[in-house]
Amino acid sequence: MALKAVIFDMDGVLVDTEASYQESVRRFFEERGVRIPEEELHRIVGSAYSFYSARVARWWEQVKDPDPAEVAMGVEKAMDPYFISTPEEIAALAMPGLEEALLGLRSRGLRLAVASASPRRDIEAVLSACRITEFFDSAISGQDVEESKPNPAIYLATLAALGLRAEECIAVEDSDTGIAAARAAGIPVVARRETRFGFSQAGARWIIDALPELLPLVESRS
Repeated sequence: MALKAVIFDMDGVLVDTEASYQESVRRFFEERGVRIPEEELHRIVGSAYSFYSARVARWWEQVKDPDPAEVAMGVEKAMDPYFISTPEEIAALAMPGLEEALLGLRSRGLRLAVASASPRRDIEAVLSACRITEFFDSAISGQDVEESKPNPAIYLATLAALGLRAEECIAVEDSDTGIAAARAAGIPVVARRETRFGFSQAGARWIIDALPELLPLVESRS
């Protein structure tokens, strides 16, 4: 069956944000006397927002004599200044070849979508900062479904939004949870090679090093 759409994860695929997010979390808690082991930080990469929130809450419980102002506002709000936030900061983390890949896929008549576990506000901020909003027909957030990755719900919702069957699409992921979600929805997976966070990426059908490598791959599926 001919390929009709490419569905992208966001963090670690469209933008190289995951290392930056981990460093922000590490620095926030280290400054408050809590050292988070690297393997625990790696576990939040590609995770559902609910999993991330639960981990942050657990680490916050380990902070001795927390600032009353931070207690009042809540830990996640207290963490906000540690994360990249300006359009310039976000755009600087766009993956190499991002626009080239998106233009090339569109020129080949393919529809594009985002299926990200991140909150919708983060998806909108990234697409806007990188000036790529207009490339995408659909953007589904983990907040739009009852269960996020590795549950396939986000991919099933994306297929419904596109009006396509799983075999008419490919997904582009990096994390093992994302790969598992796409595969559970019946969608073949391309993994952007990632070696920093302990991913196996064993469930992917193809592995690429840069996004423009999608172009010859999709031509072979036409």
